[in-house]
Amino acid sequence: MAEATGDPYKEIKSASNSAAKGALPAVEHIISQNDGYQRLRAAVMASIAGNLIDFNTAAHEPQLDQLEADFRRLLQEGFNPDDSKELYDRVVSAPESAVYLADNAGETLLDIPLLRFLVDHDWKVTYVVKGRAMVNDATREDVEGTEIEALAEIGDTGAWAHGIPKNLVSDDFMRSIRNAELVISKGQANIETFPEIQDEIGVETYYITRAKCAHIAQAVGAQKGANVVLRRI
Repeated sequence: MAEATGDPYKEIKSASNSAAKGALPAVEHIISQNDGYQRLRAAVMASIAGNLIDFNTAAHEPQLDQLEADFRRLLQEGFNPDDSKELYDRVVSAPESAVYLADNAGETLLDIPLLRFLVDHDWKVTYVVKGRAMVNDATREDVEGTEIEALAEIGDTGAWAHGIPKNLVSDDFMRSIRNAELVISKGQANIETFPEIQDEIGVETYYITRAKCAHIAQAVGAQKGANVVLRRI
């Protein structure tokens, strides 16, 4: 069916990438005015601003022309739960290998400041997209030609599914998680599905998302609409 119909979200994903690309310089300028822990916080918040580019959550309507304004607003809101200091301490303590689980197209570009923070602290990063197009989730095609390719090795889940279901991901994906000392997991669907893999492997994971629905908010102990940075080991 997918081969016959193509990617029905292709135009939405293209518009999302264009909007994020347009917002990124201003976002990076704001982040550059911070150092150390505050720079990490701003980079994480840029990533969460990108998580607003979600066309698959009921009652949530992305405003692609408001990404810079959204980022500024979210900076004032802060995080809750907030394990950003633990993430900062982990990143600066000893560089190792990390897997960054991407979420939506467009959002990927606003992951760049956080990816750069990791690389600046000598981490080796694998940036993992979906194996095949699923709603507006990012695939390899969505990161081709972006700075992400210079910052990280690109991998994929091997799965055609929402989130990262353990029974559908590839052996290569599981191997990358086993070889990682740190996982950064973006988005609501990954919060629902990745913990099964995390529990099996035991890798330290930070779940980063905007809690856009009551179900996810309850799952992470947050209020709906909160900016979440949750450490789970």
